[in-house]
Amino acid sequence: MTSKVSYSSLYELVVNEIESRTKYSQGLRTSEQLKRPEISPLTGSSISDITSAAIVNSVQTLLAHTIRPRIISGLYVKATNPISSSVVVEVGRGVSYGRYYETKEDITVPIPFDNKTEVFYVVLFDNTIIIDKSYDFKKLILAKIIVPNPGVTSFIVNNRGDEKTFDAYIVNQQDYYLHGDKYGKFEEDTVELLRDNISPILADNLIGNIRLSEDLKIINTSGTLELDSREMRLKSTSGNRLMRLNKNGTFFYDDNGVEIARFSVDGARVGNIVVTKNSIQSGDFVSGALGTGFQIQDNGDAEFNNIRARGKFTTSVFEKETISSVGGNLLVADSDILDLDMTALDDSTLTITGDTTFDVGDILRIKDGVDDEWFEVTNIDSAPTYVVTRDKAEDYTSDLNPIWKKGTAVVNYGSSTDGMIYMTASESNAPYMSVISTGDTPWIAPTTRMRIGNLNGFLGYTEDAYGTAIGDEDNYLKYDPVNGLRIKGDVTITSGTVIPVTFYQDEEPPTSGQTVKDGDYWVDTDDSNKLYLREADAWTVISQSGGGGGIGGGITSFVQSATTTGEGIPTSLAEGDLWLNTDNNRLYRAASSGADEITAGEWELTLSSVGSTPDIEEGLYLSADYLGYFDGDEWKAYIKNDGTFHFGGTENSGDGFHYIDWNGATLTIRGVLDAEDIVSGYIDADRIEADSITADKIIVDNLAAISANIGSITSGSLDAVSITGTTITGGTIQTATSGARIVITANSFIAYDDESSGNEIFKILTSGSDSGDVILGDYDNSKGAKWDSSEETFNVKGQMTITSGDITGKLSVGSNLDIEGENESVRVYGDTVTIEAGVNDDLDWTENGSTKTADLDAGDYTPTELAAEIQAEMRAAGDSNTTVTYSSTTRKITIANSTLTTLTFLWSSGANKATTCGRVIGFDTNADDTGALSYEADVQCALRVELGLLQ
Repeated sequence: MTSKVSYSSLYELVVNEIESRTKYSQGLRTSEQLKRPEISPLTGSSISDITSAAIVNSVQTLLAHTIRPRIISGLYVKATNPISSSVVVEVGRGVSYGRYYETKEDITVPIPFDNKTEVFYVVLFDNTIIIDKSYDFKKLILAKIIVPNPGVTSFIVNNRGDEKTFDAYIVNQQDYYLHGDKYGKFEEDTVELLRDNISPILADNLIGNIRLSEDLKIINTSGTLELDSREMRLKSTSGNRLMRLNKNGTFFYDDNGVEIARFSVDGARVGNIVVTKNSIQSGDFVSGALGTGFQIQDNGDAEFNNIRARGKFTTSVFEKETISSVGGNLLVADSDILDLDMTALDDSTLTITGDTTFDVGDILRIKDGVDDEWFEVTNIDSAPTYVVTRDKAEDYTSDLNPIWKKGTAVVNYGSSTDGMIYMTASESNAPYMSVISTGDTPWIAPTTRMRIGNLNGFLGYTEDAYGTAIGDEDNYLKYDPVNGLRIKGDVTITSGTVIPVTFYQDEEPPTSGQTVKDGDYWVDTDDSNKLYLREADAWTVISQSGGGGGIGGGITSFVQSATTTGEGIPTSLAEGDLWLNTDNNRLYRAASSGADEITAGEWELTLSSVGSTPDIEEGLYLSADYLGYFDGDEWKAYIKNDGTFHFGGTENSGDGFHYIDWNGATLTIRGVLDAEDIVSGYIDADRIEADSITADKIIVDNLAAISANIGSITSGSLDAVSITGTTITGGTIQTATSGARIVITANSFIAYDDESSGNEIFKILTSGSDSGDVILGDYDNSKGAKWDSSEETFNVKGQMTITSGDITGKLSVGSNLDIEGENESVRVYGDTVTIEAGVNDDLDWTENGSTKTADLDAGDYTPTELAAEIQAEMRAAGDSNTTVTYSSTTRKITIANSTLTTLTFLWSSGANKATTCGRVIGFDTNADDTGALSYEADVQCALRVELGLLQ
């Protein structure tokens, strides 16, 4: 800094002044006087000379203590542009400690911020500008740097609050002088200075306006209120800021200094709720389908994630006079959103908000603009958190699945049989709407069941065609304007009619806006109500007059209502008369003269007299009740709405009685029946030839077949019939209906004795839970033997005598005696096991290296009860998953725990080995059992005596 600051030493200035004003003698005696370090006495009374240096030092010290450092001009400290951690000292002049300073140019000085200093001083001293952390009266203080947050502050601004609240700011130290008279009145310049810069007045009573300077602050005695020219602050008693009020608004904070509300020129905010000039919304509001938060605008529009109404939800319209457009695809299916982020791991669970529920086996899908992942729900016990199998489409590496975030949509495709609606405007062959089912692999392609729109790519369409298509390639209904309606597969019509139209007008139909078809009627109202029938695209007169009108004794036609007063059901004049009921446009025919009711034998619907000879011409006829063909003489074929039908001629047709007739109860066939498969309750025929006949009962004199599949053959003697074949399959085959007999069914072979009740003496079971069992005698009444296939045992009830032979395997006599031929031994067991306190009641073991001890209750136990007692004591002292079981087959106790890491029984090394229960429950106590998690006893529990080959 030396090169940028110039100064003149007061010593030099004083010497120069003395030399310029002192007149020395010009004689030789004093000509060299100035070359000495002393000068001549200034008075004649001086005792000795003094040095000029001493005089100057004394003057300089006096001035330093009597004239305070001050800024003469300039030396203004300001922030850099842009702001930084340095300040700029402008060119200026000043005096400090007897020295005069003058800077040559602006000087930039860095401020050494640290973690604790709150005030730095910019100082002019000793031929340089320095930064001090404390005040020194010997130095010229140019400015103070105030640091609000030591350790955080890193920039310096000109005034407090110019930028961030934690930025340091500059307070310059320019001197100002006040002047007044002896009466205490300030002169005008001083008053103006005070008015402009020192407005606050501290007094008990405050009157008038206050203007605060930038550096003046008002603080109440408790320190909870601060007021300066920029803002007012309220603080807690602990010093934490609670409220700020300034030109930007009002701000509120919690006890930790975190803003909780604000009311500013730009709007208001309470927590995460923002109030703007035209809306109320959340602070994180983002509009759109994948947005966040909410917004309510002053025009009534609102946007939310979910809307839940506890009461009635009423609206005039949901959408009015607008066009909605969905770019891409729209899937209408059950869905929810993630309530927690998912990780990339395969075992990451999936948690939703719970607005819907998923089932085991449901297929889920999450998709965004980058990733697309399929899931299968495998466990719902912790819903709405679900255990899922990730990446069903196998698109990702193990444990590197997409990291789905909270709020992402989860679409439920359901199980393989569930479905949904899919609309697209962007995929190939769009636009269309489809009803699809999930199928087994929806990530490859779901199954389309129906499509409306562009049918290209579905059910055989290879070009764009708009219409409707339903079904699959073998059974479908398709319609488009070019190809019309096409149906493949079975069609079942359960109801409905083809209703003819009757025209009442004086002009021949069709007139403007009318369409006619064969079967329609026309009543010519200006020509005696003549009745016409439309056939072969032409009108044919079928009656010369209307109601009551006749044709010279021929057919009379009636056109009137059956219910209208003054009309009613007409009375026929002769058989064959026609009546058009205008109530339903149905045409009736009189079956007799004088008919006046709609019933059989009187007024009957057209075609109701099938089988008779109607007064109609040859052709195919269709009504609400019949479909049939009349050849001019008789009905060759017809189907009635009650399900009966007839095809072929009649007994009077002379065609050899060849026809098929179903009257609702009996199907009659006249002629040869050639069929691959006939299923019937009863067939009566002189001869039946077929590849296969399936029947509950067949009665024949002779049955010749490769395979006869028969429900039952009942005969006094099999010799009564002749069966030729290699296989007889039937529900029941028996040799007699009662008494001694053999009965063969699909599940058993049974032999009965000749007693009147027919007792079972032998049975073999071939299916079911007892398949393979063989029973001899009356086993259920303890007089027989049974081979139990599932248990692999042969049981005898009653006395058994063995006179000779060998016994191999094990023979159990009663519940406590076993004879084993293989081991040549006899074992006798007891029913109880006794536990005595201090004798055999202790058990020592370790679980995962931790030693455990149990004390069994003394008493008599069955082996099963003893296993339960050991399990209870071990669980009480150790792990709750330990199991102790007794096998009635092996008679051994097993102790196991699959959840532990190590399990060791201390039979020979435990603290209670002298009183261990190991021996009494069947374990060898000469060595510990270790190295496994399941241990079966070495010998049987409750074994009392063992004789024979002991090994």
